[in-house]
Amino acid sequence: MASLLRKTMGLSLFLVLVSLKLSFGAVYEVGDDKGWTVNDKSYYTGWAKSKKFHVGDVLLFRYDKQIHNVVQVDKKGYHKCNAAKPIAGFNTGHDSVTIRSDEHLYFICGTPGHCEAGQKLRIKVSRSKVPVVEPPPPINQASFARGGSCPLLLCIVILVIGLF
Repeated sequence: MASLLRKTMGLSLFLVLVSLKLSFGAVYEVGDDKGWTVNDKSYYTGWAKSKKFHVGDVLLFRYDKQIHNVVQVDKKGYHKCNAAKPIAGFNTGHDSVTIRSDEHLYFICGTPGHCEAGQKLRIKVSRSKVPVVEPPPPINQASFARGGSCPLLLCIVILVIGLF
């Protein structure tokens, strides 16, 4: 009986973990190994066409912050390589952008000449009928150390370890 209970709980836990994994978006490192830098003019177009982006996915921009930046612009700013009216700007060298709607997204490098040289990206977001769950906030280590509530994933891991 205890063995059956363990197997049932293990299967239930597995299904919860699988559903959590499926509900969070994918993380795409822009440009893959090359990152966000000046490439040939069609590089980022080809990179984006090789992916299927959905609401909830995350774009990770990695670049040398001394040389590049990331500017989110509208369609006109993208086509004209104009960062004068940015939607958002990033300059840490390790920036992430979560796709929050099924609208197209446009990014350019604001360093003079870089966008014109091909450092620009258009993301076409696929319309999806699957609801996307926002990732949980980071664990507050201080709260947890004071006896705060157990984060869901940590509780699940503890439960699994206790089963075996």
